[in-house]
Amino acid sequence: MIKHYRQLFNSSPLEACKGCTLNETNSSDICLFEQNKNQIIEIPVKQSYVSTSQHLPVQGIWPRLKMSPLSIQFYFNSKIHHNTTNTNKPQDIQIHLDPKSEAERFIKKYINTSEDKLQELTNIKTIIQNLTYITIHTDGSLKNNLMDIGWIIKTETQDITFQARTIQTFPSSTKAELLAILSSLITIPPNTTVEIYTDSQAAINGIQTYISKNRNKQKKQLKNQTTLNNIYQIIKTLNIQLNLHKVKAHTGNTENEKADQLAKQAIHSLQIHQLIDNNLASNNQKITPT
Repeated sequence: MIKHYRQLFNSSPLEACKGCTLNETNSSDICLFEQNKNQIIEIPVKQSYVSTSQHLPVQGIWPRLKMSPLSIQFYFNSKIHHNTTNTNKPQDIQIHLDPKSEAERFIKKYINTSEDKLQELTNIKTIIQNLTYITIHTDGSLKNNLMDIGWIIKTETQDITFQARTIQTFPSSTKAELLAILSSLITIPPNTTVEIYTDSQAAINGIQTYISKNRNKQKKQLKNQTTLNNIYQIIKTLNIQLNLHKVKAHTGNTENEKADQLAKQAIHSLQIHQLIDNNLASNNQKITPT
């Protein structure tokens, strides 16, 4: 039997899985499954204090991966190539990735948060995974130097909502609006057309301008460029066709008013940290979800 471990916050530490779709036992606090030893690829793990991540490293002694995620993929590819070219009969080697784990991994690429909040975003991503056309109403607000965000995903059968409080240096209403858009986009399935309705023309202008700039130097001159870069990377990675729509605030638009109320009702909870690109100036952006 193989014991299942997961990466903690998409970083080097590993924590034992408490149970997922791979679990083949009746236990609710451990995840075990059977696997042919010929189809197993070993990767180096060591008890260590040292993190392989330069951003928001997890402190303490953990069983840690001794490879970066990119190095692991190259390692997998080389092992698969070696095993299939040095045997008379190529082996049917597969890396089985749990869809839920993959969704969590993608979310953690941009946001670190509590397990409960991670599950909330992962569940949203799972609910809408088969949709190819999605409408989202987003809103952000600034009050007492705290930025609150809220959004609604409209489906044929239900309205899916999310709200959070953001905390960072130099807060602004535009940053809040952009973080609302970012946190909604990380739940979107690939190859999807997304219609986002926001009352922030500044957020729309920022995203459209960032996407249109061809040089990194030009992009770095924009305000909120860290968040804009993350939005751009999500759009590019997921091949999202994004259409942005400006709506007037407080004019009776039902969905916009709901998003506004979600943002304003966001209260304190566990922290979310927006991950920062190595090539960008760190704004140390944090989100405190409800």
